[in-house]
Amino acid sequence: MPLSFITKNQQFVLVDPSTTPAATVNPEATLPNHLYDVFLVIENTDSFEATNVQVNVWHSAFGIGRMAGTDGLTQPAPVNVPPQAYGIPGTATISFTFLTPPGGHGCLGAQIAPSGAYIGQNVTVISCPTGVPSTLSFVVFGGPANEAMVLTLTESIQNGAVIPAGSSQSWKPLLIAPPGTGPTVPTAAPITLNLAAEAFYSVGLQVTVAAGASTAHVFRVVGTVAGQFEGEVDITVNPVAGLAAPDPYLTGGYQSPDILIFDSANNPVPLGGQPNAVWDTLLIPNTDYKLAVVVHNDSSTPAVNTVVRFWQIPGGIATNGTLIDVRTVTVPANSSVQVNSNFPFHSAPPGQHCCAAVSIYNSQSKDATVDPVTASQIPDPNANSAHSPSAWRNTDSIFVFIGKPWSFSLQGTALPTARVPLKVTATAKLAATLETTPAALALRQTLRESGAATDSLFLAPTLRATLPVIDLKLNIGVVKPISPTVAEFPVSGVVPSDAKVGDRYLVSVAATYENRTVEFLQTLYVKAG
Repeated sequence: MPLSFITKNQQFVLVDPSTTPAATVNPEATLPNHLYDVFLVIENTDSFEATNVQVNVWHSAFGIGRMAGTDGLTQPAPVNVPPQAYGIPGTATISFTFLTPPGGHGCLGAQIAPSGAYIGQNVTVISCPTGVPSTLSFVVFGGPANEAMVLTLTESIQNGAVIPAGSSQSWKPLLIAPPGTGPTVPTAAPITLNLAAEAFYSVGLQVTVAAGASTAHVFRVVGTVAGQFEGEVDITVNPVAGLAAPDPYLTGGYQSPDILIFDSANNPVPLGGQPNAVWDTLLIPNTDYKLAVVVHNDSSTPAVNTVVRFWQIPGGIATNGTLIDVRTVTVPANSSVQVNSNFPFHSAPPGQHCCAAVSIYNSQSKDATVDPVTASQIPDPNANSAHSPSAWRNTDSIFVFIGKPWSFSLQGTALPTARVPLKVTATAKLAATLETTPAALALRQTLRESGAATDSLFLAPTLRATLPVIDLKLNIGVVKPISPTVAEFPVSGVVPSDAKVGDRYLVSVAATYENRTVEFLQTLYVKAG
């Protein structure tokens, strides 16, 4: 191949332009929300000049593979690469800027267009307690078809020599294959993973840091498919005595305020808003929206390499869905960070619903210990809604009229029509007096002090639990399968004749499946008419 990179894997040159003079930065020491200049060098071994050579760059989760986006990056300008002369290849420098995200840089990748040489840059530094086994993780991305990926591992002293496998210096690294992909127990490298097409897995790396250790070790894992290089990850492990476990979490439930949706002008779409009002919660059908989530960490130890998965769940109460994006972030100690999806959330067609969901995983934590490969494996967001490894956003609203019928349709995972595992309850009639109760006033004050919005206070689980159930003549219509995996049904009722303009009702629809219950919340706003 005439064109290739002189720059090697894990040797991207990062420069901080804010310093005087500008200084190179070790990738292990990049700062969050900071702009860096990045430089690569390519060479031409052909006897002709290569003109308008394009190198494409991307930013992805910390892992092996190609799942990627371009947020925070400026694509390099095309360059002309001189021909080889007198046996010396012609060279050209490629440059671009990279604004690191709030939670860590993950991986950078570069490829000579359209399908030429590829190199990657990724380094993460993780602290582990001494004297006990610790499990770390990284992501592997399945290709367009089922494939067998071989993972090899090299252990070395930071900035030092390679440590022979099995030697007394070694921290006994073992790879842990995701369920169903490889060995069923922690196994020394190399191992082979059988990856499903377009699937993204977390692979465990178990190390036992020696008691009294004081020098960091670097673990380099390389992935190959059919002998071809697919990428690598470098994990630097710092020994720390008595280290507390990280504790990343989300505010769970099915109306989570931690899931953020923005329109094309970056205006936030509020949770539980009134239709056609300033704070409308409705999404324009068949439209792309920006998706983000706020991840918290209730520990004095940073939650390094936390895997954040963004999901799109159709229908309102289904269990099947599509993975939108995978990110890996560092959540600072006793803090929070907003994580943005590289790819948009696409709203449902007219008259239908589509829910956004997020799951998190951190191999060192005690609670966020499941990294779902499919939507049906997303942990229950209601198990501990205040401290959850998952969260959903599936609240919608419609106008209704006093004494008049109303209806809306939902979709769920297809089931036999003779067996309808659905129950519908109207959880509350919201009177004006709710807003002045001591519990509501206390919660409103807390939210205001934290800078949070208080318009949809009635969605707070603590307040909803205190609201009286009201008879809305609820009815579940006939469940009709509309595809092998999707069933549709109407939910209807009647607004009481004694309702008042401005009243709000919450209709909670719960679909009970074999191993979980999925909820949808419809807000009814009583309007004059």
